[in-house]
Amino acid sequence: MSVLNRLVDASFRGIGFQTTGTISTNGGRKQIKHNYPSSDKLFIEDLGKMQKSFSLTAHISEPNYFEKRDQLIKALETDGAGVLVHPFFGSIRVVPRPYTLDEDLTKLNIATFTLTFSVTNENVQPTPTTDLKTNNLRDEVFRVSETKIQEDFQTTKSDNFTSSVSNMNDVFNSMDNATNTIANAQDDISTFQNVLTGARDDVNTFVSNTAGFAGTFTNLFKNALTIATNPLSAFNLFKNMFGFNTGDNIEGIGSILIERQKNSDTIKQVFDSNVLASAYWAASESAYNNDEELNEIIDILEEQYQAIIDDLDDNLTNAIDDIRSRFKLFTQSLTVDRVIEVDVKNQPATKLVYSYYGSLDKYDAIVELNDIINQVDMSGTIKVTESA
Repeated sequence: MSVLNRLVDASFRGIGFQTTGTISTNGGRKQIKHNYPSSDKLFIEDLGKMQKSFSLTAHISEPNYFEKRDQLIKALETDGAGVLVHPFFGSIRVVPRPYTLDEDLTKLNIATFTLTFSVTNENVQPTPTTDLKTNNLRDEVFRVSETKIQEDFQTTKSDNFTSSVSNMNDVFNSMDNATNTIANAQDDISTFQNVLTGARDDVNTFVSNTAGFAGTFTNLFKNALTIATNPLSAFNLFKNMFGFNTGDNIEGIGSILIERQKNSDTIKQVFDSNVLASAYWAASESAYNNDEELNEIIDILEEQYQAIIDDLDDNLTNAIDDIRSRFKLFTQSLTVDRVIEVDVKNQPATKLVYSYYGSLDKYDAIVELNDIINQVDMSGTIKVTESA
């Protein structure tokens, strides 16, 4: 059987061709690999989902060889996106990438194109954002979380109702414990704890009403913000909620157990997403004295992102990826002092600070940066800052 007898039909922008052999599909996640000088450490930075691309071989032959060949060339060289009818994936909106055309003089009127297409959403350039705040993206995570509860949470069995109430009490305990770890005005903390107490008292009511249940989650996080005196305090509040676990490890099969596990997973996904989104927001509202402070916050958030992202559904994943990307843009826009290290011997802190800055304006900051106890006679390696 000849090659042409084994061809499969496909098309691009309505121009038909035939393909055979291997049709390749590429996808996965967008990543950047970070290597570090004089170190064997490696960090893979995740930038979100990668759109698919397709590679295939297209054949054009008689009848009307030259006409069909030229029509396909024109389609491939036309600006913007078009529809590829893929043999396996059906109709897909794609952009054609550079192609190769081979015409063999020993095989007249047969053209072979090597083609690559990339999936695209819009045929426009992305508009650069000038607003690097994350509050709207935090609120979007809240909205997606409410939708998930309304769609995925249900308690048709009494045992599952009891289990969900227990899960919510785990949420209340996590938030209560977190508020007790931050220094703040007692009146503000008492007000929030009153909100928690009210939620505990009404837990049976809103667990049986998914719309009210969804709103309760959002209100808890919005009220939590009122007890933070500044963005850094808010960040520490939400950081203390990282690592949440309902304690459920449900084994077995059956509709009751499936529903119970789904409810437990929903509560955990929503709680983890709202906590992380709130922490991203707080971090993007904070001021940083130096790159060491900033990098510490970045590392904390990235560690929590990696800890929860594989357990989230697609909608929550996309919402969290959006706020994570905006936070990265925010950090890249910052200009903060760099921390460097200097060696000193039997030197008072005042002399060190004055020799570097020509004044003592940064004295308290340098003392705090190094946690210096003996400020009169310092020896060893001391951290100072310099302009970026």
